Amino acid sequence: MNDVRSTLEANSGELDRHLVSTKIGPRGEDKSILVEDYPLLPVRRRFWEHTLRAVDRAGTAGQLRTQLCIVYDAIRRTAEEPVGTVVPADFLFEEISANLLQSGVLLREVNETIIAQDDGTPDGRLKSRLCALVFLIRKLPREAGADIGVRATADALADLLVKDLAKDGATLRGQVPKLLDELVAAGTLIKLDDEYSLQTRESSEWEAEFRNRQTKLVNDPTRMSSKRAQLLGSAVQDAVGSVKLLHGKCKEPRKLALHFGTEPPQETGHEVPVWIRDGWGADEKSVVADARAAGADSPIIHVFVPKSRADALARVIAAQSAAKDTLEYKGVPSTPEGIEARQGMETRLTEAANSLRTLVAEVVDGAKVFQGGGTERLESTLLDKVREAADASLDRLFYEFKDADDHRWPKVIERARKGA
Repeated sequence: MNDVRSTLEANSGELDRHLVSTKIGPRGEDKSILVEDYPLLPVRRRFWEHTLRAVDRAGTAGQLRTQLCIVYDAIRRTAEEPVGTVVPADFLFEEISANLLQSGVLLREVNETIIAQDDGTPDGRLKSRLCALVFLIRKLPREAGADIGVRATADALADLLVKDLAKDGATLRGQVPKLLDELVAAGTLIKLDDEYSLQTRESSEWEAEFRNRQTKLVNDPTRMSSKRAQLLGSAVQDAVGSVKLLHGKCKEPRKLALHFGTEPPQETGHEVPVWIRDGWGADEKSVVADARAAGADSPIIHVFVPKSRADALARVIAAQSAAKDTLEYKGVPSTPEGIEARQGMETRLTEAANSLRTLVAEVVDGAKVFQGGGTERLESTLLDKVREAADASLDRLFYEFKDADDHRWPKVIERARKGA
């Protein structure tokens, strides 16, 4: 037991980096159970638990008895290994692949692809293990609340494959990217940003449709501009639409009038105009110049959304739109291969939509707000900037309001209604 403890402590650097950026990464409380759990690492135990739940159609894989059997087999497999040997995460695939085939979670074509990688060479064996792990990771849910953040990236795969804590880490982190590139070149895997996914004949057809639609949108600046403007406009609306204005001591309700476009808004005399432009259609100097030209008496609030993360935004817009259109075009397939391909595209749509929300929020959070006359609001959030700017604009829009403002007006109105 002391040998195990000292070995784990000596390799704490390796252990602490495993899936560190995920929700199942190393935790402070792991140290109290690390020796007792050995040779199964707490991070991998959590990975197995989430994976078993994700692939469990029959409702049996997640049962305690099943999990104990898997852990028992894993410990028996490593019992004669030197101290410092831990159970690799892909061991789970060996244990449950037969059941997954029987339940239909694992397609026969995919299983054959995974097995075929092992050609008897060390590289072949490692390729097979990589493919098995990619399969398991891609089955994890990606929906908000259920997503544990594990992705089939080169780093995560290497973390999960480590067996010898003292030697495997650096070696695998050198080997894995090279072997993944070879699997992509062979058409076995497909690379999606930094993540990898297994390909079938059916999923290749879906992928080709997706790529075709993605390329068309990227090369269509008019459509891209329209989608981007719609997204930014909706985000600004969501960010400032909740502003409630109560004017003066009598708390008279007032409204904002959001205006998008290159031409200035028309002043109605009863709403605070907010002129919103972005860096794709205007530049900051022009916005500031317009604010200054309007003068210090102008009630117009000038909002400028800078052109930031432009390439990333275009890429994610194209991915989200292409995934959505592909799903609509391909419809609902009836074959297991088609169903799997559709599930993969649905996962891609979910990921793109999540990324898009984050990116758009980041871009809009950087918006600048100027009063008429050119003074910039320096509050911390766009909501606060617009709210404070609107309060100032009320005095400009209703410049005589203060002369008759009194907190007793509601009582006067109420008495008038009663005929007093």
